[in-house]
Amino acid sequence: MRALTLLIPRLTMRPFNYMINCAHPDHMLQMISAVGNRVSRFGGIRVNAASLSYDELDVTEELDIGDPDEFGLNPE
Repeated sequence: MRALTLLIPRLTMRPFNYMINCAHPDHMLQMISAVGNRVSRFGGIRVNAASLSYDELDVTEELDIGDPDEFGLNPE
């Protein structure tokens, strides 16, 4: 969300849409609820099963694959 806040005022042409890349659904849902009706500007989502925060992922020594079974079964 912070990236969009910084980017949008600097654009000379409006992009067709935005994409959320490599985010755990819990993190993504928080962001989507924060943007409200502007969610229609998102055209794609690429999620991952790692539930660590971005700060935690930046300093981890091992790849966090999360829990793929829980990720696939989560109805939210």
